[in-house]
Amino acid sequence: MHRRKNGSHYPVEVHLQITTLQSQLVFVAIILDITERERSEFALRESEERFREMAHGLPILIWVVNPLGQQTFVNQTFLDYFQVNEEAVLGDRWQILLHPDEEQFPARFRDSLNRREPFHAEVQVRDGHGQWRWLESLGRPRFTSSGDFLGYVGTSIDITERRRIERERAEADQRKDEFLATLAHELRNPLAPIGSGLDIIAMAENADQVREARLTAQRQLHKLTRLIDDLLDVARISRGDIELDLQEVDLSLVVSDALETSGPIIKQHGHRLRVELPDPPIHVLGDLVRLEQVMSNLLVNAARYTPDGGELAIRAAVVDGLATVTVTDNGIGLASRDLDIIFEKFHQLHSAPATARIGLGIGLWLARTLVDKHQGTLRADSAGPGRGSCFTLTLPLLATPRTSQPGPAPLAGAPRSPRPPEIRQVLVVDDNIDAARSLAQVIELMGRSATIATSGTQALDKVASLKPGLVILDIGLPDMDGRDVARQIRARPDTEHMVLVALSGWGQANEIERSRESGLQAHFVKPMDFAVLRRLLEGDLPDQGGA
Repeated sequence: MHRRKNGSHYPVEVHLQITTLQSQLVFVAIILDITERERSEFALRESEERFREMAHGLPILIWVVNPLGQQTFVNQTFLDYFQVNEEAVLGDRWQILLHPDEEQFPARFRDSLNRREPFHAEVQVRDGHGQWRWLESLGRPRFTSSGDFLGYVGTSIDITERRRIERERAEADQRKDEFLATLAHELRNPLAPIGSGLDIIAMAENADQVREARLTAQRQLHKLTRLIDDLLDVARISRGDIELDLQEVDLSLVVSDALETSGPIIKQHGHRLRVELPDPPIHVLGDLVRLEQVMSNLLVNAARYTPDGGELAIRAAVVDGLATVTVTDNGIGLASRDLDIIFEKFHQLHSAPATARIGLGIGLWLARTLVDKHQGTLRADSAGPGRGSCFTLTLPLLATPRTSQPGPAPLAGAPRSPRPPEIRQVLVVDDNIDAARSLAQVIELMGRSATIATSGTQALDKVASLKPGLVILDIGLPDMDGRDVARQIRARPDTEHMVLVALSGWGQANEIERSRESGLQAHFVKPMDFAVLRRLLEGDLPDQGGA
């Protein structure tokens, strides 16, 4: 320290030098005032300390490297993330954190350093729990005021979850594209024979040709309807609109109904089927229609994924206090990795033969979802590819079967009356003129008179003039909702004898409930089942609408 004339002290730097002056050795002292230098160094130390304090408090990983790529500083978050002390990762030792697949990363990092360019990369590392994680790292070049390169100050954030979401989104997009391609294929398959059948009917010279073409078209229409029903079920389940009609169900009846549905495809492939049902019967609390849907799906899958002439078996039993049904086959089998994947929506086995990969890949997903709603389980087992499969369905056992099952409840909000007389006059209300005309023609072929209206206003006018016994209403009319038409009809005098039913492309539970509340006595989903139509015309009004 040196003292000024005013008595204050200031820091100095003294340089001593020996020299010769007039043949005498003398010491020369050079005294430099270093006040500004010390002030700058103090400010720099304070700045670095503030940086360290700030860096240690941030929730992201912060690191500093010199121009050689050697780590000179990491923050506390970095140390906590990897659960190491600072000495373990300074210098070049940070490279031990890298995944073996990242052997090229250090070279890429140093190449960026040599070019003194900003650095950005995603890298896989092992965290402090021994798990492989993904980091997104950003490095920013540092320079002195004179332009000398100091290295990087960088940040890293964990993007493992983001990469998982991106991967799943890419897989979902791929499955969506595959699903749309499959959907187009599955729609074209039945449309081709339907179109050919119509051409045959137009050119046929005898009744047998017409009959065969008609039967073919009916079979293909049934396939289309089931396909659309499956798609609607996916939408309903996704929205939480699926409601179960729970009642006492005999599993033998479920199996019997499923065999009726799956029988044609089992016969087509020439499979031998063994059925084992218990005595006494097994009773569960369930929805008969939905359980039959599950069971027939399992049987159809077994038939498709088993080479022709294979062995299938379905067994029902009580196991560990649970109602259990197994469907087994000696077909293509499953790899262990596929045992859960096959229950994912829109998933299909690419290892399966092309002849088996039909459908939309939603059947098993629907089956498991419906079983879950019954508080049951559905699992797949296989000894491996080529060694067959076993699907096991378990449901809670109904320990005390009821002596009688309740019948269906009347529709809420719908007027009930004694069985109406046979209907002679029908009004078909639909803005799709082709759909309206074809349905009217079917009604006339059944010996009734049919009139068409293409809007709600026309429907109300024709109701007033014709007084039809049955009105079949589309819901989505151009000028008003079909349910509003029903309400206005019900508000008129002398219309209590009319039967009002909905025929719509919408079949969700809430849509059916809204129809009931508007005074419609049933709600059917397009296309109309002609057997149900015939019963309607004969005055047999169902207690509940349905799809």
